[in-house]
Amino acid sequence: MRVPRYFQYSMIPVTLDREALGIRRFQIRLSRWGCKNRPFFHLIVTKTSLPVRKRWETIEQVGTLDPFANENGEKLVSLNIERLNHYIAHGVLLSTPVVMLLGMAGLLPQHPSSYRMAWRNRHELKAQKRLNELETLLGGNESEKEEA
Repeated sequence: MRVPRYFQYSMIPVTLDREALGIRRFQIRLSRWGCKNRPFFHLIVTKTSLPVRKRWETIEQVGTLDPFANENGEKLVSLNIERLNHYIAHGVLLSTPVVMLLGMAGLLPQHPSSYRMAWRNRHELKAQKRLNELETLLGGNESEKEEA
């Protein structure tokens, strides 16, 4: 049987069959707060049927993330691990940034894009080092030519 496009999962009554269909009612995602050039994120539990912009429909806040490094070069993250484990055990849907964050925190396995991002960062650092070495070599040769 084909399901029409206008059919929404919210039309299905809440029963045990809903779990069997793999339909998840809640999601843990990042909600952006803070100012224009100074973002701050809350890890929140929301209903999946609601639009992203509705902040007032938050069920629970389970953590925070400050993406800017402090004076020690650390990005601050606070997580309510007990509540996160509770929601994960009950099959809550996790957004990709949250999965990456929880993987770095050690609660979940690392997300594959985390490995990709680390690989890119390593190669960018190597390329930057090579560029700096070439600039110092070329800069040294130019100074010798100017002296002569």
